[in-house]
Amino acid sequence: MEWTVATTSGTCGPNGSYSFTEWTFSGFTYVDAWGNDYPLQAGAAAVYFNSPGLPYCPPSGAISATTPLYLGTAEIIDFYVGAGSGTASAASLPVPGYVNPKYAVVDVIYAPPGTTSSVTYTNDTVVGNTASTSVSFTSSDSVSSSLTASAGLGIPGFTDTVTTTDSNEYTQGESSSSSVATSLKASYGITVYGCTTGLSHACDYINVWLNPIVQFGVVPNSNVANWFGYGFDENDPAKEIDVVPIQLDWIQDPSTMPGYAKTETGRSWALDNMDGSGPALTSTDLDNIAAADPFSNASYTPVLGSDYTTTDGRFTQCHMTGCNTTISYVPDIAYAYTQGYSTTSTSSETATYSYSETFSEESNIKGSEFGDTFGADLKSSTSLTWTNMFSQATNNSSSHTASFTIGPAPSGYNGLNDFVVFQDNLYGTFMFNPVD
Repeated sequence: MEWTVATTSGTCGPNGSYSFTEWTFSGFTYVDAWGNDYPLQAGAAAVYFNSPGLPYCPPSGAISATTPLYLGTAEIIDFYVGAGSGTASAASLPVPGYVNPKYAVVDVIYAPPGTTSSVTYTNDTVVGNTASTSVSFTSSDSVSSSLTASAGLGIPGFTDTVTTTDSNEYTQGESSSSSVATSLKASYGITVYGCTTGLSHACDYINVWLNPIVQFGVVPNSNVANWFGYGFDENDPAKEIDVVPIQLDWIQDPSTMPGYAKTETGRSWALDNMDGSGPALTSTDLDNIAAADPFSNASYTPVLGSDYTTTDGRFTQCHMTGCNTTISYVPDIAYAYTQGYSTTSTSSETATYSYSETFSEESNIKGSEFGDTFGADLKSSTSLTWTNMFSQATNNSSSHTASFTIGPAPSGYNGLNDFVVFQDNLYGTFMFNPVD
């Protein structure tokens, strides 16, 4: 248990002739044996007075005998205040554990026009996602996240099946009270090339994490869950976070998927899932992954609103200093661009992408207090629903940039030459849309 205490002195009684001391306790946090922090809410004021107790003076002693401390709606600790110090006793502490989703969508990388064009995202770019799983639980108000900024991707305490080593490529941190943000680390970069003459979104890539583990703490009989973010399964031969780029065309035409991608998505090293299915990504999983890219729907067309943001909130057109309103793709000339982000409108905060998937549990989780409680708290005991949402990091990234190399188009090219640059408000990547 951790908390802070503020000490205040004052005078009281007739003519202020007596003195008293007040101790106010706040900032309650329970830290479990794995180092996970559970921020707690006090059910009542935690205050203690050292006072003469005379008329016009505060009452001497604690305001109440105990202060109940809550995680969500569950009272888990009773706190007893004293003169400058306090003690705590457990009521119902969270039980830590983890489950193994089949995959997680990390981001969508949009192809530039032309096979000679490329887009590069490095440490100067905000690429990743903000995810929530609150809707998976019977009471969405009961789910919260507890991560410090730039946390690693290991799960301490479970070294038999998951690593305790940070990822070399990705980092994570708390985005809001119920969501976790995952981003590229400074030392890692991605470059994507076009795959046809002109622009084709069939060349877009969706980066899919194939060995994620998510850690929770659950309070029995309470519908309370704390999400501590991601780890990765060491049973995967990669022995590291395993993110595989999957081209949209491979999903829409499975015959084009290369052998290595089929092997990776087969996940032969993983456990069978809670619904009885095998570990491989199914056609339904791949369709859900494709849906992260709105251009997987052949009829999708970005419709620009009055505030530079598309009416669905997904994309914002470049319109500020440091970004290029248009790029050119013409024969015999290559252009280099440095691309910055634009601040988005409030309408962009409505953008979301959701998908549901089954998950597996390790043998030390099945039938345990954690496993039984976690399954009982879910709306479906065999699936999780994830929502990727508007990224506040992207909206606050005016100093960050990506780089493009566009063209040259082949001699005799007669296709579209000018493209408007949009940023994806979910994933922080840039999309190219032809000028009408």
